[in-house]
Amino acid sequence: MAPTQAAENPEGDADLDVADRDRVEGEEHAKTVPAPRSADRATDQARDRSAIRTAERSASRPVERSAGRSALRRLRELAAALAVASVASLAAQAISTRLPLPEPSYAAVEVAILVAAVILAGLAALAARTGPGWNVWKSAAAWTALATLSTTMLSIPLHGTRWYLGGLFGDNDFRIPYFTHMTASATPVDMTYKGVPSFYSVGWFWTGGRFAALTGMQGWAAYKYFAILTMAIVPALAFSLWSMLVPRKSALGLATVTALAGAAPATLAWEPYAWAVYSLAPPVAVLMRRALRDPLGGDAAHRRWSLAAVGVFIGIAGDVYALIGGVLVLVTVGYGIVAVSPRRGVQPLTGIRSLPRKVVIARIALIGAVAAAVVLPAWAGYLAKALADGMPPNPAQDFLPETSARFSLPMFEPTLEGAFFLLGTAWLVLTARRNQIAAALAALAAGAVAWHVLSVLAVAKNTTLLSYSANVVLYPTLYCAGAFAVIDAFAWARRHHAELVDRAHPVLAAGLAIAAGVSVVQTGESDVKDWVYRAYTQTTPTGAAADGVTKDALSMADLNQQIRAATGRPPQDTVVLNPPIALVASYPYWSFQASVPQYSNPLGHFDDRNAEILRWAAAKTPAELLKDLDSSPFTPPTVFMFTVQKDGWHGWIEVDNHLRVPEHSGHDLLFDPRAFASPAFVTWISGSTAVAVRR
Repeated sequence: MAPTQAAENPEGDADLDVADRDRVEGEEHAKTVPAPRSADRATDQARDRSAIRTAERSASRPVERSAGRSALRRLRELAAALAVASVASLAAQAISTRLPLPEPSYAAVEVAILVAAVILAGLAALAARTGPGWNVWKSAAAWTALATLSTTMLSIPLHGTRWYLGGLFGDNDFRIPYFTHMTASATPVDMTYKGVPSFYSVGWFWTGGRFAALTGMQGWAAYKYFAILTMAIVPALAFSLWSMLVPRKSALGLATVTALAGAAPATLAWEPYAWAVYSLAPPVAVLMRRALRDPLGGDAAHRRWSLAAVGVFIGIAGDVYALIGGVLVLVTVGYGIVAVSPRRGVQPLTGIRSLPRKVVIARIALIGAVAAAVVLPAWAGYLAKALADGMPPNPAQDFLPETSARFSLPMFEPTLEGAFFLLGTAWLVLTARRNQIAAALAALAAGAVAWHVLSVLAVAKNTTLLSYSANVVLYPTLYCAGAFAVIDAFAWARRHHAELVDRAHPVLAAGLAIAAGVSVVQTGESDVKDWVYRAYTQTTPTGAAADGVTKDALSMADLNQQIRAATGRPPQDTVVLNPPIALVASYPYWSFQASVPQYSNPLGHFDDRNAEILRWAAAKTPAELLKDLDSSPFTPPTVFMFTVQKDGWHGWIEVDNHLRVPEHSGHDLLFDPRAFASPAFVTWISGSTAVAVRR
């Protein structure tokens, strides 16, 4: 199969900035447009020779802009993509909430699919006009279309609810409380424990909290808007990143595939911050490989900017989703191992065979230094406390779901997506030795597989590396590989079967591509219907759900008012034992204990807190309970919540089962109501819930 334009010239335009690339694309397009033939053959030949000389002078014209100005221009384009995509997404979300569509029904799905088809048609038309004269208006159109496509695939089905996919179901039971805490505090804090440095990657939640505070929304309500906004800006950024590496038309196709991948059932619309990092990793992996293998005679300043950019992305990945940051570090270290290895057989895949080892190591060190500078501020508080605390074990590494026990092989699934992945896998295998883009994507995929293998080996030490999350990096990688396979196939057909390609009707060909995209959207909409249902049946703090049927016996708004009246403190100063998830999701209360051990902060000492709760449950008198609370090594709760039953007040604890199935199990605890019968406590019962507040 013939390589793509980018692959034919592996270094190619890698050192050109965006404006230079657009100029070169225009010149290449001009070369393909034949000039009118004159009757004078000699005149034609003279004109051809003149055109060739002009093209040669143009192609050899040095880039006059400095590496710094080139980097600044790229940053400006990325900033513009972020701004335009954000405005487009927020506008589309605002329109979606006003759609007069009935719920429950399939009307919203029908409208979402139709809108996706129209946008895909617009992207196809824009791709047909990516020849000469690419300008900022075309870029703005691309960013707007890509952002609107990603937005409407989510915002239209969720138009009638204020919750994101799943409501408070599953992992949203810690994500939304974390988001709520970040809305209440500009300082990074833990999602559960008061006074403990944050452990779960805080970057996305902190940014989302600032978004909520800026817009004046409560955290739980802002989560949906910010999650969809995140999904929308990713393909716009992907378009600009890929445009720095491949021609605009190819970049637009890759960005469209990225947008569709966000709607695919196997990907992470469910976890938007993770998807943002996963889906931008492929172009960064290509940039990393190009910078590492750049010959010594290349543009040193430009190379340093590229290496620094890779380091910034890895650092941001560590701030936003540490696992993908770990995979990227593993890929980078892999390049270093190959560089110092005496065995040279695999080095053609890395492209660094001709470089001195110390040069490659120095370049990797620059990436590492920049990444550390970016990631350490977010992790400094935790690391300092953890080192002082003896580096307590991470309960998350006790989590071994079925998806971690199996290798991720999406290319063998009997679906359209699986066939596309298989095509991409074949392209990687067939072209990785001669195509630097394929080699870079293959290295990224290999990093995910290597992480899985290391996780399997870690089981021997009764721990894991949470490979189920690292495996997801295969999806955007194979989506991009599949797109490159299609691009290469078309280029090969144009080269070897030009007449056949010319006879193909362009509108029908575009229609086939649009139909494939619509198929992906339809499959995605079908597979998230249960999450959409949960979003419509999840009650808001007022106690009512969007379906108009589901209602809470006690609204969280009323419960919050009762607790605040009893404590005289705001939620962010109050620790609660056994709070409903809806309470800590709606208001920034602290929980004394995490609801799930695998998502507890290691510095929270989950097992020790369970022991404290067991000690309090054994108290029979107020004096005994107050003494136990005051002697606790942790900040004790001031609010206690229980389920009222005939034999007393019931609480619970979760116990970590350490790699076993189920991963954790709940245990009922009986508290004696007489232990709270003291002027030191205010107690009341609302329905089946007992609340005790320490004065």
